[in-house]
Amino acid sequence: LLPLCALADLAGRTRFALCRALLMVLVYLAYELTGVAVATALWLRGGGEARSLDGNYRLQWWWAGGLFDATRALFGLRVEVTGAQAVAPGPVLVFARHASVADTLLAAALLSRPYGVRLRYVLKRELLWDPCLDIVGHRLPNAFVRRGSRDTAGDVAAVRGLAEGLGERDGVLIFPEGTRATPALRARAIERLEASPTTTPEQLG
Repeated sequence: LLPLCALADLAGRTRFALCRALLMVLVYLAYELTGVAVATALWLRGGGEARSLDGNYRLQWWWAGGLFDATRALFGLRVEVTGAQAVAPGPVLVFARHASVADTLLAAALLSRPYGVRLRYVLKRELLWDPCLDIVGHRLPNAFVRRGSRDTAGDVAAVRGLAEGLGERDGVLIFPEGTRATPALRARAIERLEASPTTTPEQLG
């Protein structure tokens, strides 16, 4: 496929956008296969809860950090970090804006991997289709919630539970918008708040 993409890129003068996208897909698949293999090895090794948590956190940081590094290299992203001194010691609360797919990798690559912060994520259940997120995500203290669910009590309890037992190396990450931000979604959220100023976060879903 790579030669075909190269020809299409040359014909369309797209600065090899198709080639870079294909390479990113191949990198992603390689990380998925390796991640599942390492997760299996961690399960076979055993060694107690503390050792298992440490191994799975390190696997998470390697997986997310590696994918982010590949994204930066292939698409020429420039990253500037300010205020890093506020990260440690914890515990910390991280509120991340969700403007692109790459945002889900930022915290692991820029907070967890360099500073050893063990983040507990609030994520949508749709992400469980990803094998690595499914396997490792369930081994770590994360909350996978259902967006748009009418019965939010269980999800709210799971999110609250993430705050229990936090130590100096721990933190909780939430994407307050719940999905990728767009002007239309922002306008709808403001309309809902204006229509019912006493609406609770649980009811807003």
